[in-house]
Amino acid sequence: MSDAPNIQEVPDVCFGTANYVVVWTDFRNGIDRIVRAARVTPQWTVLDTGHVVQPTPDYQVTPVIAFDGTRYLVVWQNLAHPFGVYCRFIGADCLPQGPVIAMSTALTATNPRIVYDGVNYFVVWQEYTATNNIIGRFVSPTGTLVGDTVVITSGAANHVSPAVCYDGDRFLVTWSQDQIWGQFVSNSGIPVGMPFQISTSMHEQVDPEVFFGGGRYLAAWSEFRIDYDVYGNIDLQSAVKGPNGVSVADRDAYPDRTIFNDRVRVINGQGRKVTVFDVLGKKVAEIEDGVWKAHSAPAGVYFLSVVDEYVFRVIKIK
Repeated sequence: MSDAPNIQEVPDVCFGTANYVVVWTDFRNGIDRIVRAARVTPQWTVLDTGHVVQPTPDYQVTPVIAFDGTRYLVVWQNLAHPFGVYCRFIGADCLPQGPVIAMSTALTATNPRIVYDGVNYFVVWQEYTATNNIIGRFVSPTGTLVGDTVVITSGAANHVSPAVCYDGDRFLVTWSQDQIWGQFVSNSGIPVGMPFQISTSMHEQVDPEVFFGGGRYLAAWSEFRIDYDVYGNIDLQSAVKGPNGVSVADRDAYPDRTIFNDRVRVINGQGRKVTVFDVLGKKVAEIEDGVWKAHSAPAGVYFLSVVDEYVFRVIKIK
């Protein structure tokens, strides 16, 4: 992509309508670290030497990029005044368009990530107050900040290194707080349910990434055992819509058996409404006693929703 003098580092990439666009932090003059962008064809021809996205300040790091169908939004962190997380659009020609947009002017705002949901961009980052919290905000394709900032997770734990993806219905934001955690966020920026642990390993886990495809999420991260290796968890969610249009999906962590042949007991389900859906989102049962007696149900995958608080997947084998 670039063989300019000195350091080029921390690249990110996405595909537009005809070409890939790669962004990175560039130190080619030995003085300034600025974000540059270049187009690459599907035949691997590099079309640009690196257009400058924003010439000042002189210390821009961790750029990320997403595409909205017309143009790209590049987000980065300033490590010199003005500090914080900023973004700017670039066109299909890789040249900057419009003004720089301030997502956060906090000195402690770092590690931005971005995804486009078909309507707006959703940018997340970590920001330190008493601890590192994960913050998000929407940006429209016209460059308007939509709504207020969203506090995705906060509290005594140190939440760092966010990642984000979109499943067509809601966002999943992941981060590290010694282990890897996640939080669903609605299209309107409201956290859905409670944060949940993606990995229960007691080893140190850092730098998560997450992607959605094929009806499931894949989260991957670096984990220190003997040394740092890459681990992952693909058995996170299954996106299925219930009859009211609300996504019913969550971890397979709540039942005492996820594979069964006659009945399944819901932990903490006694006295709470539990609704059972099949893989097409059709309601097949409602239970009140915490036990689904599924003798007559055909084998297959089902989703049990507990008073709209969480949903888990079970598999009936016969």
